[in-house]
Amino acid sequence: MSSPVFLALFVPVAALLAGLACRWAPATERHAGRSDVPGTVLLVGALTAVLFGLIEGRELGWASASVLAAFAAAVAFGALFVVHCLSADHPLIDLRLLAEPAVGAGVLGVAGAFVGMFGLFFLKAQYLHHAKGFSAIERWARATAPSPSSSP
Repeated sequence: MSSPVFLALFVPVAALLAGLACRWAPATERHAGRSDVPGTVLLVGALTAVLFGLIEGRELGWASASVLAAFAAAVAFGALFVVHCLSADHPLIDLRLLAEPAVGAGVLGVAGAFVGMFGLFFLKAQYLHHAKGFSAIERWARATAPSPSSSP
């Protein structure tokens, strides 16, 4: 079974879950806030540049001009995003909240756990593909299978 066919099987499940969420999720109060379009564009630009550099770095070479330019663009977009968020009336993310010790420590802890777990999952999938030669479905099955370390 190919990856697109396998992933297409989850579309009905996603539609069912969306319908159930619409049916049972409580209605919340709406706030009249404006969308932060410049902040969104800057954040998407930074993330796109980072992803391009990470994805193409192996193929093009980590020191290639396009990969280095992508990382430089990510830094520039990120810096502009921070400057924009600190000066906007309704920022996409209020970065001033990170100055509170409890919020900053919590965000740092969650970000560290996310990066560590994502890195582990990414490296496991790469190992199963490149070292073991597994297909996409075999990688998914082995990556999501319970391991002895995950049992109580």
